[in-house]
Amino acid sequence: MIDYNAVLNNKYVKIILEWLEVIVIAFAIAIVCKFFVVETDIVKGVSMEPSFVEGEKVLVEKLSYKFSDPKRGDAIVFRPIGTKDNYIKRIIALPSEEVDIKDGNILINGEVLKENYIKGENFTGLDHIEFPYIVPEGQYFVLGDNRMHSVDSRALELGEVSKKNIKGRCFFIISPSDYFGKIEKINYEE
Repeated sequence: MIDYNAVLNNKYVKIILEWLEVIVIAFAIAIVCKFFVVETDIVKGVSMEPSFVEGEKVLVEKLSYKFSDPKRGDAIVFRPIGTKDNYIKRIIALPSEEVDIKDGNILINGEVLKENYIKGENFTGLDHIEFPYIVPEGQYFVLGDNRMHSVDSRALELGEVSKKNIKGRCFFIISPSDYFGKIEKINYEE
């Protein structure tokens, strides 16, 4: 017959059980973080150049939008309805704001949005909306930073993004190492 007390009091068994406990706790914390706090995503395509390059791995912070609303300039990860792919785009206009594109500029409520991060020109093109356009309540108007090569809120297949479809805000690039670092917030006042 096995003496379980003797086995549990064995020095090596105690060490193994302590390590198992640490591993289980670490795994549980990682699962909670993955589903509720932060996750990774990989940039696909060229629609966010020059801010994000295809193949970059970014950290996506998921907690702040549970307590506050997304902000203009945030680079967000979202999953459009009916797709299984994530998209990364930049929030340009907030709910109830008027968006217009004139002379290659984005206008929000009649004011030119100063964008020093874009590649290419702003154009209405695509086939979704007519400008000026009022963003519906609860929706966000998003654009890629590479406007000539972006499927975004201007396009029928994407349209506006609902807050409930936003997974989170990109806040850090973790690879490749050339781009490693914090993603700077956009300041439209400069």
